Amino acid sequence: MSWHRTEATIPGVWEQLDAAAMALMFPIPCGGGHEGENQNGLYVLGSETGSWVGSRQVWNQHAYSITNVDDDLTIPPMPEPNWPTYNTFRSGDLMPTSAGGTSDGVPLGEVCLDECELGRLVLFIRMGNAGAAGMRYGVPVSIYAEDISGYRTLIETVWVPDIVEPGPASDTIRLEIDRLWVENQHLVVVVDDDDGVGWVPECHEDNNELWFALEDISCED
Repeated sequence: MSWHRTEATIPGVWEQLDAAAMALMFPIPCGGGHEGENQNGLYVLGSETGSWVGSRQVWNQHAYSITNVDDDLTIPPMPEPNWPTYNTFRSGDLMPTSAGGTSDGVPLGEVCLDECELGRLVLFIRMGNAGAAGMRYGVPVSIYAEDISGYRTLIETVWVPDIVEPGPASDTIRLEIDRLWVENQHLVVVVDDDDGVGWVPECHEDNNELWFALEDISCED
């Protein structure tokens, strides 16, 4: 296993990392300073190749489970059981598990031109799941304007708020897009995309885009 650690910390805080990738550490709570600032005793570890699965940014206790703390650090009075959805304990992996199956996000959507006279298009989008496992909540979906040369400009990124089980699709998300964004340009919807960065592993990575051609979204005066 290959490890990477930041060097912008006080030497000696991380004492030892043995061959089994286990360590004893006593970090000092501190703010996440910028490079070059004095960060008092907190190392951040990650894969040198970026191959580790992304996880949640919340961890509130040793007996942690995903459903026992919300993203804003509030505690649900009656938390849902963690096992039926995630099948994990003390894990921050938000991908629901299903006997080794993998999810597959696909974009669904349509453009409405009824509000062109108000200077906008209305885009209705959903994320389907064509895989064999549930798709985690909080998956980004980005909308781009693409010119005739293929250059894309990010218009907006939205986040699917719920888990999407295999087969169904998410609830519809309604977006209003200024018609000037797509004047003489195509419109592209990309699931699992945060301004070019993917968040979740999928069984197919080549079916994440939905493309609306210029002639299909043109507002005629």
